[in-house]
Amino acid sequence: MGNKLINVATTEAHPPLGNALRKIGRTWHSLADLDHAQSISECVILGDSLGYQGMNARSAKETLQMRTGVLEEYQAAVKTTISKRRQIERLKASSNIRPDRVDEALEDMEEVCSFTPPVRFPPSSIILAGK
Repeated sequence: MGNKLINVATTEAHPPLGNALRKIGRTWHSLADLDHAQSISECVILGDSLGYQGMNARSAKETLQMRTGVLEEYQAAVKTTISKRRQIERLKASSNIRPDRVDEALEDMEEVCSFTPPVRFPPSSIILAGK
């Protein structure tokens, strides 16, 4: 639009009006350049912000996946512990106890207990702790 006003000013027969149109055309052109530069700057800022938030989301996703993995390992260990304890209870209840089975069961129980320390918080707090 600024260039068009400048072109009209060159064909204007009345010199003061031509001068005014030329000045308005240059002003319009300068304002359009400033607006263009500002819009480019805003696009860069918006792009950087979106990139930063994308990195944050990726990091949060990885953290939650790791916490889920830890929780699954914990649940598997609890299931194994329950299974081993049931085996020991069955051994206690059986009428003929073989020493090798008792030793094996005790070793399994010690192994399981070494992997499952007493839990201070419920497993659900593992996932909720990040909120």
